[in-house]
Amino acid sequence: TPATTGTKLKDAYRDYFTIGAAINGSQPSNSTIRSAAMSEILKYHFNSTTFSNLMKPSYLLQQQESMKNFSKGILTPAVDFSSAAEGLNFARENGIKMRGHVLVWHNQVPEWFFREGYDDSGAYVDRDTMLMRLESYIRQVLEYYQSTYPGVIYCWDVVNEALNEDGTLRKTV
Repeated sequence: TPATTGTKLKDAYRDYFTIGAAINGSQPSNSTIRSAAMSEILKYHFNSTTFSNLMKPSYLLQQQESMKNFSKGILTPAVDFSSAAEGLNFARENGIKMRGHVLVWHNQVPEWFFREGYDDSGAYVDRDTMLMRLESYIRQVLEYYQSTYPGVIYCWDVVNEALNEDGTLRKTV
């Protein structure tokens, strides 16, 4: 198709920067890479990609498993990485670098993550508990992706949209 002919964008700008595109989708089944045409465009023009959603905390954190673990005295959150597997395999197989998106965000973190027992109706946890949960979550994410997909993820968006539109620090609950 015309979109995959001519000079590749990644080649035209290779001396200056990587050229990236998002892998859109709200679940693995509707991910951009499921489209043959979009996959070909990604492979042809881009040497960097990122998920628009599938690596965000709301996709990785597992409420039922976290609640089960909590009842057994395991205080750290449960994480499932399957939502990102297909896209990461695509990136690895096609030599496309992946930008990890995102470890911390005020949005798309489930409310229960901040609650006692990981229960929607639980009281908000204290600062120390929240710091422990956040540190555990980040450690699990980084360790998993570094060991399972070494060299694929080349950087991380650590905190997303930390500022309000007026430049002030966003306040959370």
